[in-house]
Amino acid sequence: MAAHDGQALDPARDPESTALGGPRVPEEYRAVGLLYVCGGVLALVWLALPDRTAHGRPVVAAMACVAVVGGVVLVALSDLRRRAAPLHAVIALIQLVIAVAYVAARDPSNDLRWFWVWATPFTAFFFSRRHAAEHAAWVGAVLAASLAAVHPPLGTAVSLWAMTMGTVAAATTLVAWAAGRMRTSELRLQDLATRDPLTGLANRRVYATHTAAALRERDRHGGTVAVALIDLDDFKLVNDTYGHDTGDELLALTAARLSTATADTGATVVRLGGDEFAVVVRTSGQVDPSDLVTRISGIWEQPFGTGDGELWSSGSIGLALADERGADPTTLLREADAAMYQAKAPGGHGHAVYDEQMRHAAHSRLRLDSALRDGVARRQFHLHYQPVLDLRTGTWHGAEALLRWRHPQLGPVPPGTFIPLAEETRLIVPLGARVLDEAARQLAEWQAEGTVPPPFVLAVNVSSRQLRAGFVDSVAAALDQHGVPGSSLALELTESVLLADSPGIGHTLADLRALGVQLHLDDFGTGYSSLSYLERLPMDVLKIDRSFVADLTTSTEKRALVTAITAMADALGIPVTAEGVETPEQLALLRELGCRYGQGYLFARPDDPRTTGGLLRATPAYADGAVPEAR
Repeated sequence: MAAHDGQALDPARDPESTALGGPRVPEEYRAVGLLYVCGGVLALVWLALPDRTAHGRPVVAAMACVAVVGGVVLVALSDLRRRAAPLHAVIALIQLVIAVAYVAARDPSNDLRWFWVWATPFTAFFFSRRHAAEHAAWVGAVLAASLAAVHPPLGTAVSLWAMTMGTVAAATTLVAWAAGRMRTSELRLQDLATRDPLTGLANRRVYATHTAAALRERDRHGGTVAVALIDLDDFKLVNDTYGHDTGDELLALTAARLSTATADTGATVVRLGGDEFAVVVRTSGQVDPSDLVTRISGIWEQPFGTGDGELWSSGSIGLALADERGADPTTLLREADAAMYQAKAPGGHGHAVYDEQMRHAAHSRLRLDSALRDGVARRQFHLHYQPVLDLRTGTWHGAEALLRWRHPQLGPVPPGTFIPLAEETRLIVPLGARVLDEAARQLAEWQAEGTVPPPFVLAVNVSSRQLRAGFVDSVAAALDQHGVPGSSLALELTESVLLADSPGIGHTLADLRALGVQLHLDDFGTGYSSLSYLERLPMDVLKIDRSFVADLTTSTEKRALVTAITAMADALGIPVTAEGVETPEQLALLRELGCRYGQGYLFARPDDPRTTGGLLRATPAYADGAVPEAR
């Protein structure tokens, strides 16, 4: 990896803050300016009080006005400058004007009203002991020079100097102590605002400010800024198994190892929240992703010692690199997040670097997301229907309602593209409700026309996101509105829905069966198939995935699996539907194996309601059960 010139972030050294003894310059400006204004105003008020001695009043008035004007200038400069040079210049100018006026008075010992113009601003204008001591010395030097210039009696000069400097020193000590306490409290609050209390790392707020500063340095001096996003794998399992205390301990140990592993790179390690961490590195050259990944991945080579014993952990890493102008902290984090999820997709413990392909995919997804939302709002979706054949009787047993989307600009969008996005964005809920209502309406229309006989069953695919509170009521409402019996409707569920192991799912499915609605298990054999849920949640039909049927006549393994599935289903009294039947050879073998229903291009393609209705009114091509020649 190229030489690193970044430094680990310390909020106390952040450009927006300072450590104890090093206050912000704008704060200094405002504090000193207000002290000058207050001191000058106090002197002017003093001048307005009755006093038998008029000597020196013009001098005190002049000094007071200079203090007020100088204070206003300092307050104004506080918003314009960040360096201390203008502050010292203005203070020196005020000091010199006061000294000249002091010398011009010729007899300062007879009127000490000017003392407040000296003491009030100068005893408290810095929040550190060092600065207070420096300017106390400045006051002493200017005062001594002024006294020497007017030649007062030695005793008067000494007493005046000692009284003034004693007051200055006492006030300096008091203000320095009070300012120190204030600064300590401020830094403690700042630490709480910028540090993660569990791990001691910087938090998300600091990530934004520090990464922005690193990008500005990159713009000025070149180099690269890299952001690595780390997400622990299966961290929820740790919390669920050992408890949140152990989970917190694991997070703290992970943070410590990350900090150690990247310490010599000048990286900033940040806890973004939950089990997500970020590492920000600025280099003078190109970042070597493999080096950074190796450093980070090394923290999981050894188990973590916790109160519950040794725990092994792993994480997924997403990298985003900014080697050109135009990047910002939010964009980098979003890109690293996209790369991290790609690294986690195969099962975790991997890494990925954000590239143009991911950027293109992200932009395409955003465009598709927008088009999907617009399509739902504009009702661009419609249903096609694919009939299902009873392989024993050769009659149409039912059909499956399949959602289709034809976009005005994109054209036909494959279901495999928009269905997962609809699931992710939860648009599947309103979309699924429309599908259910339209399917019930179409089924009622076919029944009223006599197109389909009463045993005919129309199947509708249902997402796990739809199986929430109120779903059963919506199904009942659709059936009631269109006058369709529950036995004519089937809901197709995937194995992932049943494996959710949620009591709510079981109750929902039981309520649906109470309505007479059939439950079909779709794509059986492609997921984590378990016989336990077939016992807990009885199914009316098992649908064998098309991937098994496609190789049925050529693969002995697939044939053995289909044989086992049909035999098991037959033993449980559950009919089987084979999807993707496309050849007569497949049909013949499925009939031989005892498969009850078939669905596929061999019988009919998915089509619009009118075409499908006409097909359902006709006699199926294989009504006699014979197996025709391959076509």
